[in-house]
Amino acid sequence: MESTSRPKYDRRLGVARGVGVFGSPGCEDSDRLVAVLSAYSSLREWTTQCGVTLTDDLSSLVELDRYLDAWKVDSTISPILQNEVGLYVGSVLVRGTIGARWDVIPNGQPVIALIDGRHVDVLALVGQRLREGSPSLAAIFEDAAG
Repeated sequence: MESTSRPKYDRRLGVARGVGVFGSPGCEDSDRLVAVLSAYSSLREWTTQCGVTLTDDLSSLVELDRYLDAWKVDSTISPILQNEVGLYVGSVLVRGTIGARWDVIPNGQPVIALIDGRHVDVLALVGQRLREGSPSLAAIFEDAAG
């Protein structure tokens, strides 16, 4: 039986973009899901090289945003930049927003489920930021937390 709190998604979504989570339906083990989706080791390495410490809060999103345009043209970073930053933004939302949690839609795409019933596709929003220059990472957080 499908939970009424889970939104219905179009089955034509295809496979997950960049990051996919597959396993038990609904991923009921939220601690394990958080652990899996908090593995953005490359991002931590890049920020350390730039002298930036990720503090898992809004201020680190502002700091991180300053480097995205340079990193997206670096051929050693750009292939996984969207995934690494998207997972980080999602983790900051989960840690900093009451009731926010990781959820997985039927195609395996991880999204942030908010207490008000909205879902935020952080990977897609970071992809938009990388392509178009906006929204900023801080704006993604503020819109979701707002």
